[in-house]
Amino acid sequence: MAAAPLLALLSLAAAEAPLPPFAGEYLLLRNGREVGEARIAYGPTADGWRIESALDAGLLGGMLSFRSREHSRLAWREGLPASERFHARREQPLRSREQEILVDPAAGTVTVRDSRRGESRHPLPGPALDPLAALLRAALAAKREERRFAYLEVNRGAPRERAGRIAGSLRLRVGERELECIRVERLSEDPDRLSASCHAPALGYAPVLIEHADDGERLELRLRALPAPAP
Repeated sequence: MAAAPLLALLSLAAAEAPLPPFAGEYLLLRNGREVGEARIAYGPTADGWRIESALDAGLLGGMLSFRSREHSRLAWREGLPASERFHARREQPLRSREQEILVDPAAGTVTVRDSRRGESRHPLPGPALDPLAALLRAALAAKREERRFAYLEVNRGAPRERAGRIAGSLRLRVGERELECIRVERLSEDPDRLSASCHAPALGYAPVLIEHADDGERLELRLRALPAPAP
């Protein structure tokens, strides 16, 4: 008997969000070489809208391994995503790291907990995004054709204003199909750092390619295959 109200809530949450649910499998490349795989999924759940990522990589010919699990719970406010809780766990041989971000809109604060850095609390001037949920802001910018946009991001400390821009369009192959994509860049004060994603309107503006470049190293997530149609 409880299934019907739950389905109704999930349907309402999906209707309120400007992006449709998505789940995709990705190849992970480091400096152009395939080193692992990843999965990204987002959509409504029983405890709110969520975006999740899972990444598994082998480095140095598989001698070293890296594993990352991230999930973010968020709400849609006036058509924009706003983080509520973020958790990440990253593991590699002989060491691991956990991070949690808790947003308290009523108190106007955000708490950042890091297994290495400890805990800190900061004023929150408005809705903010964790690094994973920021991918949804980029998808929304592509959908809305926002040439430039800004948002607050919380990662390792106090919220910081980030800027983004649409950097053109391109065609990317996924399996046997070429998709028209919109490239969105999230800008950094450091010219050697880059975060970009390419979003396909045909897939509800889901990310087909995600890029991170930092200090001469480049990581890419490339969508492996077109997602199966919803039942």
